[in-house]
Amino acid sequence: MSPSKPLLLITALLAAYPAFAQTTPAATATEADAKTAPAKAAEAAPALATVVVTSRRIAERLQDVPLSVVALTGKDLEERGVLSLVDLSFLTPGLSYSSDFGRSGERPTVRGISVSRLDAPQPVSVFIDGVYVRDGVLALGLDDAERIEVIKGPQSALYGRATYAGAINYVTVKPGNVLKGKVSSTVASDGERSAFGALTVPLVPDVLSMRVRLNHSEFGGQYTNSLDGSKLGTENSNSAGVKFALNLGESFTAALALDNARTQDGLFVTQVRKIPLQAGGKIISQNDSFNAPNGTMCNGYLINQVGNDPITKLPSARVPASAATILNGYPCGAVSIVGTSFPVGGPALKNYTDPVTGIAYGDVSGNIRNVDRGALTLKYEFGGGYELTSQTAYTKTAANVGTDQSYGGIPIAPRHLVA
Repeated sequence: MSPSKPLLLITALLAAYPAFAQTTPAATATEADAKTAPAKAAEAAPALATVVVTSRRIAERLQDVPLSVVALTGKDLEERGVLSLVDLSFLTPGLSYSSDFGRSGERPTVRGISVSRLDAPQPVSVFIDGVYVRDGVLALGLDDAERIEVIKGPQSALYGRATYAGAINYVTVKPGNVLKGKVSSTVASDGERSAFGALTVPLVPDVLSMRVRLNHSEFGGQYTNSLDGSKLGTENSNSAGVKFALNLGESFTAALALDNARTQDGLFVTQVRKIPLQAGGKIISQNDSFNAPNGTMCNGYLINQVGNDPITKLPSARVPASAATILNGYPCGAVSIVGTSFPVGGPALKNYTDPVTGIAYGDVSGNIRNVDRGALTLKYEFGGGYELTSQTAYTKTAANVGTDQSYGGIPIAPRHLVA
């Protein structure tokens, strides 16, 4: 063994020892920082805002509700430019909300559950401050929303039978003890304009207050009527409302809401799919239609058309379909419509005279609807988490809908009465 090897080994150990001594304090500091880092990060990170919802008729934190709920505050709606329930559906997974026949038909859909008949009970309903709203919802602006809650899944136990697929809970801003207001406006393409204003006025401090709101919106339409050059799909909405809040002590509260909404929409764009041509109880031509015969498969589903129950007026498997319906089959496949100009209605509906009675009604084109609503909510808190709530509401709707069922601007032929 060479005598120099132990000397080299000792030298290496002595050279390494100061390095160990120098790194020990650094390691200790690193461990200490690692232990305190979570606490410092928690202090530096902004606290998440607590969202309180009333999806189950009681005030709860959103994270504690055992339901599938999407909740957006008034600030969220404003930042995202949500002005209607249609806009809301674009931001809510599983929710689809659109109009049929202009704004005269509204069919909300949650998780794909909907109905094809406008007179059938809806699977998803809208509630304003806990009060059921049947129609006119698409004309309802969300400018004065404190919160919107979209509840997915059956809610019939708390909201009634028209919520077996879900419910939309619209909570408006409550009157308060501070005099304050809000004004907003929107200008967009295709003649879209809107203006909104709301004002809270304390009448008796800590006892009685009110909130007044006004809303106007209009839309110029995207399509052209080839018969007279007018726009199709125009919309015009005006609404006004007032809400009173009464507080008698810490146990009893009352709220009275009165609203009026008026919509006046023009003719809407409608196109009809072609159906097979029949003669003598037989199909003589498919007429370039995509209809599949009754009893065949379409996209993996069996086509089994049925008739309407004479009592409920709804489709029933116990009632067979008519022979003509069976021959027509059912549309299977997509249809593409190209263009921005369509022949609809025209002068026949803008200056309409009843061909039977001779009564001149003037302009009956489109959808004119006036809705009056009122709601009284009384609450009494017993303490210990118990509360008694009473809600009384009414809705009065007057509507006139003029449509072109010829889908080509063909006037109704006069009927000659025989004495």
